[in-house]
Amino acid sequence: MTTDVGSTTGRFRAFIELGKLRVVEMWLGAPLAWSLWDRDLALSGRGLALLVLSVLTAVGISAAALALDDVTGTKDGLDDNNHGAGHRAAVRKPLLDGTISLRAARVFAAGCAAVGLSALTTAIAIAPHRPWWMIAVTLGGVFLALNYSYFLKLSYIGAGEVVTFVATALVMLFPYGLATGEITPVALVQALLIGVWELQTATYANCLDMVGDARFGRLTWPARLPWKGIARMHASLYAVAGALLLLAVAGAERPWLLALLALPLLATQVQQVRKGMRERDFATARALGFRVFRLGLAALAVSNLVAMAVG
Repeated sequence: MTTDVGSTTGRFRAFIELGKLRVVEMWLGAPLAWSLWDRDLALSGRGLALLVLSVLTAVGISAAALALDDVTGTKDGLDDNNHGAGHRAAVRKPLLDGTISLRAARVFAAGCAAVGLSALTTAIAIAPHRPWWMIAVTLGGVFLALNYSYFLKLSYIGAGEVVTFVATALVMLFPYGLATGEITPVALVQALLIGVWELQTATYANCLDMVGDARFGRLTWPARLPWKGIARMHASLYAVAGALLLLAVAGAERPWLLALLALPLLATQVQQVRKGMRERDFATARALGFRVFRLGLAALAVSNLVAMAVG
């Protein structure tokens, strides 16, 4: 009996790892969008339901895409090359250790995609607004995400970083568009900002795997560039993130508050630059990227919520 429970718990945890469900960055954009809504809508039953459905959409589609990424990486040998033999021990791959079969992984991905699409459909049905352009862009983002490493294998042909950026930004934009019927400059800047923060983390992760990725034909940006090109790429991302942060501060109702809240984020980015670009410690730079994302999103959300409460 104890063995059966332990086995079931182990498989459950393996599916959590397969879908990267511990990576909260894939759905935090939805609460950030909620923090920009009108207070009456945000606190209403409809608004809270729309928030929950938006989170479920993001979790379902992201988990499906990431599970299919592992399916492809297991089949072509890329994951064994990049993550096997202790290369990146911190990243567990349940398909590699045999905890989950390829068939079970595909079923899991299909189920997650079904949950995500069902939640998206329901969100559209209950939303105060249904702008066709927001629905079309969102469905386009879902298509890109599900083709990240499966079907069209966009990450293998140099488009993986674009998908990461677009998908992260859309997690915020689609609930905002459904709630308000528009995309304001403030919402757009914040969505682009979290997209760039997530992209920075992803590019440091890809730096860890660039040798293996190049060998197996997965054309990530680091796999295609010499070190000088990689350094310029990171420098450009920091410049874009800095410019967007300035725009976010300028667009905030209390710029001084957001500027103050952003200080821990900026201090962490200084650490990230030192580790990633000077010392080439990509694993630490990646870990700091998650911290940057959470600190930055928290700063934006608190600033927005103060404006909601006072306004």
